[in-house]
Amino acid sequence: MPYEMTFFQLPCGARAFRMEGRGTFSREDAVASLKLVDPGGELHGLPCVVLTRNLGSVSPEARRLYAERGDLGVWMAVVVTNPVIRVTARFLMRIQKARKTDLFATEEKAIAWLDARVREEAAKAT
Repeated sequence: MPYEMTFFQLPCGARAFRMEGRGTFSREDAVASLKLVDPGGELHGLPCVVLTRNLGSVSPEARRLYAERGDLGVWMAVVVTNPVIRVTARFLMRIQKARKTDLFATEEKAIAWLDARVREEAAKAT
């Protein structure tokens, strides 16, 4: 599997997960990752940081699957250094109308943004 999932805690104390991709991300990989974040999945509802520094490409089938899926409904910070992956990520964000996703140059900035979003959401809920 060309990605690894790990859990971590945001500075505000909320549980989150990190997904780090490697190599080529295929349709099968997309299906498996979506099962994890869909209702009933182990990662459902958790904010996430996606690291793409070791990701070579995303297959057309995987892009199509994510585009058809639409907004995942969770806060997602994507760290993108590869210009090809950045174009793919921007395209998917546009197609999905992703309101809770943003791109970042570093993991530190991504985590700070996620933490702020989770804190804002918690403040609205009270």
